Amino acid sequence: MYSTSSGSSSNSSSDSPSDSSSDSSSDSDSDIQNIKKKKPVSNVSTKSLDDLIDNLLSKDKKKIDVAMPLRKIIKEDKSPVKEKNKSYEAQLVQAAEDIANAFNINKGETKAQLLNRLSNIYKDDYKKKLRESLSKKQDEIISEYRFSKKSKQVDSNEQWKYKADIARKFKSYDKISIIQQLQIEAKRKKYQAEKILRKEKLSKKVTIFKDIKEPTTSIPKLSMWESLEKRELDLILYHSPKNIFQEMIQWTELGILWKFPIDNEIGMEEESNVHFSEHVFLERHLKGWCPKSGPIRHFMELVCVGLSKNPYLSVNEKMNHITWYKEYFKEKKELLTELGAIDVSSTIKEQTKT
Repeated sequence: MYSTSSGSSSNSSSDSPSDSSSDSSSDSDSDIQNIKKKKPVSNVSTKSLDDLIDNLLSKDKKKIDVAMPLRKIIKEDKSPVKEKNKSYEAQLVQAAEDIANAFNINKGETKAQLLNRLSNIYKDDYKKKLRESLSKKQDEIISEYRFSKKSKQVDSNEQWKYKADIARKFKSYDKISIIQQLQIEAKRKKYQAEKILRKEKLSKKVTIFKDIKEPTTSIPKLSMWESLEKRELDLILYHSPKNIFQEMIQWTELGILWKFPIDNEIGMEEESNVHFSEHVFLERHLKGWCPKSGPIRHFMELVCVGLSKNPYLSVNEKMNHITWYKEYFKEKKELLTELGAIDVSSTIKEQTKT
């Protein structure tokens, strides 16, 4: 009994480890198979993702052929607003060209005649502006001189610098004066040589005119000749100024410096009695002779604007310019009526009124 039981127990014991080992091996085999089965699933998922990305990229790369829209041709606005951006001089020249085109005969001459009158005004204005700039420069030099004179006492080194600057300025004036002196001496020598030749020629008496009457006192003197001779003598005897004060004296004689008390209307004292409206509002002088529309009206309006902005001309001078244009267009009235620049109906009405 005991043997069998022990044997059975031994058998059972021997069987149990084998069974456990077999169970464990079977479990391990099943796990390996499961892992092998799972691996291809991950590969499939990665492949599907790659395919999706490639599809998306290929869709983005595709280009849609769309018909290009037609470009709209933007027409340039040839409106009269752009002409307003032009300068006053350009508008005036354009107006003169319009009048010349209206004549259709000698366009260049008519344009030159219309604009030459205005160019003289601009030349006079330019000269006056130059005089003003000279007076300003002179005031700056005088102010510098006064400032250096009124400055406080400084050290000997700084005083020496101020003296050197002043001496340098006077040297520049002296250099100019030396050149002028040489020119004057050359003119003087030439004048003296010509004078000696004249005396030698006149000293030889030629007995052609024997019966010469003495000059009567009633003969008028040539004032223009005397003034020119005096001017030549002044130019010959002209000496450049040695300092600022002499230069100021010469400038006062020439009328470059302002007279004291200073007035903006110096030399135009009569204009103080004239109202400013007569200087500015000049279009009223176009009534009765200038057409109400057309190139002539446009040109004359621009002339009136230019004259109203000019501070250097008196009222009489402005009126003289307008009357000159009035006479000019009156001479060519027949030609203008033929070309249609002036309305015939307006001229008939004006004649009936007069």
